[in-house]
Amino acid sequence: MGALMARVAQAYFHFHTRLAEREMRKFGRKVDQAARRAALRNFQTSVLINVEIEEGSLVGRVTAFASILIATTTLISNYKGVKDGVRDMCEDARSFGADVCAKAVDLAGVSEKQVYRLERRTKTVGKLGRLLSDIERLEKSIDDLTPAQELGRFNHELQLIAKDLEPAEKKALEKVLEQTTLPSPKKWPASDQEEPKAILKPEQFELTYESAPKLEDQSKRRPIRYENSFKVSPKKRVRREALLIPQLRVPLLGKPD
Repeated sequence: MGALMARVAQAYFHFHTRLAEREMRKFGRKVDQAARRAALRNFQTSVLINVEIEEGSLVGRVTAFASILIATTTLISNYKGVKDGVRDMCEDARSFGADVCAKAVDLAGVSEKQVYRLERRTKTVGKLGRLLSDIERLEKSIDDLTPAQELGRFNHELQLIAKDLEPAEKKALEKVLEQTTLPSPKKWPASDQEEPKAILKPEQFELTYESAPKLEDQSKRRPIRYENSFKVSPKKRVRREALLIPQLRVPLLGKPD
């Protein structure tokens, strides 16, 4: 992937259906096209798109990668500008996810009963947005938790976010956070939170216990997968087309990561 880039958006879909290998390739290429158009509609910066689709039923993850601070405003040094930029990026991420999920439903030709789950995930920008909101809240009021405890938690969240940032972005973000009324991030205490070893997300619990149609034994053959990555650079604004599934009743869930 080259330089380290953050996950700025992800569309997740899970359908109770199955495709043959040829159909999977055809479906994957069409999802590529849908993701490209969704990226051009929703992002004003270059993004790397990674499409992963696998069978058993049909599960897809379409992830957009970009340099966060460059994606939001171009290595900003203004705190308010960063907050506004990250907020806009979260909205772009949700819109991207909604576009891709709706198009995937149409391309797969599944009914509402076959749609198990659709999610719009904001990934790293969602984490950064929550951190900035928590910092703003702490600036305005001190609750029962001591600032040291809160700052330790902020430090933990900042370290998780930093894993997805380039060195220049890390320095830029630290410079921005120094503009708050809180102590410099360099003075934030170490967090006493331990990294969870294995925590299932809500959808994983549901996937574990959700009854699914019985398919043939797949242990004797190679699982069918489709994967592709490509870069999308904004050249011109693409007119937002009407989604083809306006009456879809399956809830489209927003997920931060």
